[in-house]
Amino acid sequence: MSSKPNSRTHAVQQTTKYFKWCALMEGITLSTLLLVAVPMKYLLGEPVLVRAIGPIHGITFLAYIWALMQLQGAAAWPRRRSMIMFLAAFIPFGSYVALSRLGPLHTDAQHSGHRGE
Repeated sequence: MSSKPNSRTHAVQQTTKYFKWCALMEGITLSTLLLVAVPMKYLLGEPVLVRAIGPIHGITFLAYIWALMQLQGAAAWPRRRSMIMFLAAFIPFGSYVALSRLGPLHTDAQHSGHRGE
């Protein structure tokens, strides 16, 4: 047996790294928007951070969704697990919780019969 990982396993690992990075960035930008920029806008009348961070968060959100779709396909996740990860992006700090619950990722081919969450 070869010690070289197969291409599907490698693809899942690479996609997982990208997804984790996107989830972290999405969480950071949403937290910054909600905890810093929005209060500055409404309490201090200073909307400059919302104008700056809002579009950055929009891009990171789209990257998170794209990475989630890629990971769902690569890892052959059940739709329920993907939906939970999708909904987590809409809840403040949800992407952090999603990351903490992500656990070890594997394909259904690697662990036949495993249905995920």
